[in-house]
Amino acid sequence: MGKEQEKHQLSSTTANYLYEALLSATFAFIVYSALIYSNNWWWSAQFTGWVMTLNKLIGRGLYQSNFGIVVAYFVPPALSAIILFALLHLVSRNSTGRKSLSMIGGVLAILAPASLWWFIRFTRPAFFIGFEQVGWLQLELCIALVCVLLFMRGYWPITVWTSVVLLTLHAALWLRAYAITAAFSFSEILAVPVLSYMLGLFWGASRRHAVSAR
Repeated sequence: MGKEQEKHQLSSTTANYLYEALLSATFAFIVYSALIYSNNWWWSAQFTGWVMTLNKLIGRGLYQSNFGIVVAYFVPPALSAIILFALLHLVSRNSTGRKSLSMIGGVLAILAPASLWWFIRFTRPAFFIGFEQVGWLQLELCIALVCVLLFMRGYWPITVWTSVVLLTLHAALWLRAYAITAAFSFSEILAVPVLSYMLGLFWGASRRHAVSAR
């Protein structure tokens, strides 16, 4: 194997590892956030209890420090993501598993943050007072999904950098939408659209490496 081939293989392997890690993290944070904001108040009570306990450890009250929120929000899904990453890595060892993982990343990157946002809008309508006109978000989501499907099918004539710009604009749009929710709850939930954006980037890189290796 020549140096160029080794370099390409190393780059492809690194991109795949990062893609699987981001896929695991995005999924874990989406599920955990959905549980916190669900109508099952047990999860909300548990989360608040963890925040209070953690802040008490450093001698602060519930709203006197972000320490408790940061730890309670990031640590459980991060641990779950590590386990999921190990499972995905095992799945990716065969061709069927690799193909399946390469298919779901782009859809998850686009659908996951939007689905969670709409879920929170349904379970916590008070968070969205003054933000009632959301038809443009539905239209943008449909356009983004069409773009992902075209990219997956190989019918994407747009350059790489133009694709990155479009994905960045999509992420910025949903980041703004999430900022509405963060204003009523906690800013750490902005991690969801950020992770989804990074997943979209590395999914695209992983797909390009797979196509160029054929």
